[in-house]
Amino acid sequence: FFAFKYRFLRLSLNENLLYSYSASFYLCCSGHIVRKTGSRPACCGRYAYNASFYLCCSGHIARKTGSRPACCGRISYNAAFYLCCSGRLKRKSGWNPSC
Repeated sequence: FFAFKYRFLRLSLNENLLYSYSASFYLCCSGHIVRKTGSRPACCGRYAYNASFYLCCSGHIARKTGSRPACCGRISYNAAFYLCCSGRLKRKSGWNPSC
């Protein structure tokens, strides 16, 4: 029982202190232990988010939009209809859209 109980523990080094946590319920995001969220937990900087519904865009959590979600700077957009051109969104047009 002892080995099973601690098999799922992970170690995190933060500010020269060693912490243990349950990898079943928590993530270590940039040295911070945070509770997992949703069915596809991921880190965005020091915060956890559900990757099923959100993206990490330049360190900010943004809700996924459309059928082909992507990031343009800190915002989420639908890459099926828009291009990200030097950090600005441009609506796609024509057969071979480009910036």
